Amino acid sequence: MIAMECTSESQTSSMAYVSAILIGVCRLVSSLALARLLQNFHRRSMYFISITLTILCLITFSSFSYLISNPEPLSSPNLSFLRWASVVSACLLVFSVQLGVQTLPLLLSGELFPADVRASCKGLTRAITCIFLVLSVKMYPQLESYLSLSGTFFMFSCVMTIFFPAVYSSSLRLKTSASR
Repeated sequence: MIAMECTSESQTSSMAYVSAILIGVCRLVSSLALARLLQNFHRRSMYFISITLTILCLITFSSFSYLISNPEPLSSPNLSFLRWASVVSACLLVFSVQLGVQTLPLLLSGELFPADVRASCKGLTRAITCIFLVLSVKMYPQLESYLSLSGTFFMFSCVMTIFFPAVYSSSLRLKTSASR
């Protein structure tokens, strides 16, 4: 019994190690891809593609997590496939977030403010971003305990889906008012 628990913990920790390396590689590749893609595509289209892919990847990851947490009807090979599919969907999620949703707002904050207050406002923007990141990290365990892993990520996809039209339409309004 103890040997089975140690083997299970070993497989879990090695899977976590492999997942962390894969996600780090995905972040690097997507950052390099973003630098290259911004030369050929507009930032708004990259942001639109990024947020759409992010929502789809959140739903996919949530679905895989739900199926993994309820393995009764699944055979062992199917469960193994779902675990790897979950890792792939997490990597695609990291890749899609880095393509615009996470990166572009920080890059564009320098263009939003006039030169005389740019440094102060950019610092304030980064501070607010850090506060939201800390809140997300601190709230995640409570959300996961109430909603489960799959429910938490599905909720994130719903929040992004709700706020996506507002963010995109405000972006269009800013462009329209700037062109006048």
